[in-house]
Amino acid sequence: MNGFLLKIGGFEPLARGASAIDRWSGMRSFTSGSDGGMSWVWWIIIAVVLLAVIILAYLLIKRMSGRRATPGGDEFRRRGIELGLREQELKLLKHITRLLVLKNPASIYTSQSVFRDGIDLLMRSEKVTAMTDRMRAGTSALLESIREKLGFQRPFDDGSEVAVNSRQVAAGAKVYITTPDNFESVEAVVVETGPSEFELEADVPPPAKAGDVWVIRHPVGQSLWEFDATVVRTDEGKVVLGHSHRIRMINLRRFPRVATNKPAQVAMFPFTEQNPILEAPEFVPATVVEIGGAGLLVEMPMQTEVDEKVILVVKIDNERLIQGTGKVRRVFKDKQGNRMVAMELVGLNSNELAELICETNLVAILEAQEKAEAIESEAPA
Repeated sequence: MNGFLLKIGGFEPLARGASAIDRWSGMRSFTSGSDGGMSWVWWIIIAVVLLAVIILAYLLIKRMSGRRATPGGDEFRRRGIELGLREQELKLLKHITRLLVLKNPASIYTSQSVFRDGIDLLMRSEKVTAMTDRMRAGTSALLESIREKLGFQRPFDDGSEVAVNSRQVAAGAKVYITTPDNFESVEAVVVETGPSEFELEADVPPPAKAGDVWVIRHPVGQSLWEFDATVVRTDEGKVVLGHSHRIRMINLRRFPRVATNKPAQVAMFPFTEQNPILEAPEFVPATVVEIGGAGLLVEMPMQTEVDEKVILVVKIDNERLIQGTGKVRRVFKDKQGNRMVAMELVGLNSNELAELICETNLVAILEAQEKAEAIESEAPA
């Protein structure tokens, strides 16, 4: 330490010929201020060095304790290596667990639903939507590799035997868009589809900004493909969206749809309510104009949006009422401008569903009888 101070102070050549006692006396005079008041500079330097050492030690201790406090951190890495995940795949999967805010990151290895939810969050994140097509394709390939190594199945829909994703919607196909700001469906056409994105064009495209989530519906024969897609960007009136790995299949012809005219009452059924006052739901008159098993087409003045729930009470005849919770599937206006809501009664048991099927068949039989009687009355005697 003495040699360091002598070297910095320029006194090293003088100290070479001095004895130990002379050096100690010179050092005391140097630090005590006899040199003209420069001792305070060294005390400041020493204080700064000590402070820097303390801060560095604190940061190192905090970092190491943070690693030890991460629940399941070691287990997550160990299990990933056992499953054959590469370093890049481990980093991507770790990022997904952070998006999911999992208390135990290793739980993603055993839950297929958690893994799928994580993929959805990742593909909708700003980081992914801002990627180039090539980067998104690489991310999708990594996710597919992770899925195979974890032993999870491809995204199916309710036990369907064929894996379906939005890449199978061909260019030129007609789709219907529902946005969070517009409950009415907008017709559009798929202009182009690629490995990670597809492009839509509509006569009057709805307002869009990157990150918006749209519900896309694509009719295929007697079924309807429904999926959520995230807006990536807009391009000269066209909208580019990211592909979806999860398709909901809706069978449009599970039951025959027959026209009817049943009086009904409907009320909103929100899961949470901002109004803290406990009161009964407010019902408004409505009319069921079509019935097909659990599916109903209701003419109603109340404004609803897709996926919202309503309470529905339908008068079947003078002795029976059917009541339940309906989930809104589609909202549109008929030629007369009346608001029409296609909904599905949910949470039904087998007896309740059988009741609706019987009512559907009864209406169909009565309709067929009326047509037959009309034909007979028009026939010449």
